[in-house]
Amino acid sequence: METRNNWSLANCLCMDSDKTNFMVFNSSKNNGIAVLVNGHQIAQVHIGKYLGLYVDDDLNWKKITLNTSMVNY
Repeated sequence: METRNNWSLANCLCMDSDKTNFMVFNSSKNNGIAVLVNGHQIAQVHIGKYLGLYVDDDLNWKKITLNTSMVNY
């Protein structure tokens, strides 16, 4: 993260910590992870939208399919 942060600062880019989140793809479900960028804590999510697709931390399509089927009705 520090390398990404240094690159962003060198190129006059900033990350909006309110719109940024992270997801852990791991079967052990580590809940004690904290990600800080410029002193702001980034939120951990279990389901996120990336390039128009919903992805969950289990890589399981059940939650995503349910969400999509509700939208279509």
